Amino acid sequence: MPRKSNKPRVLNMFYGYPAELVAAWCCVSPQTADKYKRNALKPSKQAIALFRLRADKRVIPGEWTGWGFHDGKLFNAAGVPFTRTQLEAYQYIYQLASSRAPDEVAKVLCDLMIA
Repeated sequence: MPRKSNKPRVLNMFYGYPAELVAAWCCVSPQTADKYKRNALKPSKQAIALFRLRADKRVIPGEWTGWGFHDGKLFNAAGVPFTRTQLEAYQYIYQLASSRAPDEVAKVLCDLMIA
């Protein structure tokens, strides 16, 4: 019978994530990701950085191609900047516009959906 270790099992940053997902996020093979999860292989600094970016939701998804961040502002694909304050105020401005001119707001939204 194998002897049990008295050492407590240490959970790592990959705990709770499937090996396939770790592999995709870290740009490694599924076998390497499995070794990371089992603490059988120490991940590189690059793999750790890639994993943290994804886990912390700091990567812009593919449908946002062309968008990016610079100097604390979000830039759209046309290069127009948006500050955090502008984005936070958007819902209130939308509500105000909808209450003042609901037909016009509905038309703009329909036009955006068609485009």
